[in-house]
Amino acid sequence: MRLKSLAVNCMGRPSKNALSTRFVSTSRIVFGVCNVQASKRELYLLDTLLTVFVIHQLVVFYWRGVWEIFDVHLLPDDRHTSAIICLVIAYSLQSLVCLIELAANRLCRSKRSKVLRWALEVVVFFFANLVGVALWRGVWLLLNDHFVPDNHGLSAGVTHVVGIVLLWVMLCAHSVTLSGCSVDGESPVEEACLSPNYYLRLFFTKPAQDETAAPVSMPINNEFGRVTLSANTQFPTDVALDDSRF
Repeated sequence: MRLKSLAVNCMGRPSKNALSTRFVSTSRIVFGVCNVQASKRELYLLDTLLTVFVIHQLVVFYWRGVWEIFDVHLLPDDRHTSAIICLVIAYSLQSLVCLIELAANRLCRSKRSKVLRWALEVVVFFFANLVGVALWRGVWLLLNDHFVPDNHGLSAGVTHVVGIVLLWVMLCAHSVTLSGCSVDGESPVEEACLSPNYYLRLFFTKPAQDETAAPVSMPINNEFGRVTLSANTQFPTDVALDDSRF
């Protein structure tokens, strides 16, 4: 009976945790033993291994597939025109994505349905991903053909230095790497279906202060019993407090 109950418990854990958000500090994992509480360090290591060895490989599969489709079907004999068309596709799709994102985000805020949020994010980021590949390919081919085409080593070195230095100056060099891994449909409702493009908002938007937050309190024990001190605590002016008693 105990083994049977353990087996049922093991089978029930993954389906339950599949519905939990990724903001939970710890989660339960199964390595043949049920109810193993993983620490943050272990989860960080597992998430990193999963992201690098599985998720990012699938991202490479996607990018290569879309890129090669463009190479084969989008004017394969005219690289310059093909690159220009890719840029037109990227900028046009980005304008469409901006409109779709706002409408999808408003719908997610009103409906509050997790299934709807997942479906809308899949559709929105399908087009957003196409924007990324088309933009990369257009700029890449134009640089190959027109920026020091007779010296590929110099062309590569200059573009690398210019790119990374300007990113350092703009304080966004981390944008070079892949943006980790996230789960579709698990973003907060306020950020649902919105591309994580934050730059000007971080400089010109001040975070809202929560005025309704409860004041910080600190319980202390003394000879009179348990007393709670908070930011709003006021003491009589004619009573001297001896700090050594607390």
